Amino acid sequence: MRKSVQVKSWAVYQMTILGQPGPSVVCTQSEWEAINTAQPGLHRLVRGDIANEGEAERLARGSSGDDKPRISRKKVIAEFLDAKPDVSLESDGSESGSEVREDDGPLLLPFSSGPQAISELAASDVPQDERMESA
Repeated sequence: MRKSVQVKSWAVYQMTILGQPGPSVVCTQSEWEAINTAQPGLHRLVRGDIANEGEAERLARGSSGDDKPRISRKKVIAEFLDAKPDVSLESDGSESGSEVREDDGPLLLPFSSGPQAISELAASDVPQDERMESA
């Protein structure tokens, strides 16, 4: 049976990729020393001699993986109720807080007569012979 090696300290370093700062990496202190000896100054040591791996992982991860801040429903509702509308109606029905426009009458929608009237208009535009060929 193999004996497991006890790691005494950990290191966190930031890799350099194509001259730009890259991800943070966790390794043992001895691995960091070997990396830094092989290519001195290429990567940046964030912190060395960390007592446990969990602390090193948290340091390397930073805020990535943290829980998102939660906003309570009560706070959202209170903010919504505190918000003031841009336009308010006066007791006589007129608007205040913005310029008052005159009523242009009822809203007319295009093709308000319905789809049947549209198909009838379309059919009347095409001569009888062409309608037979397309069918």
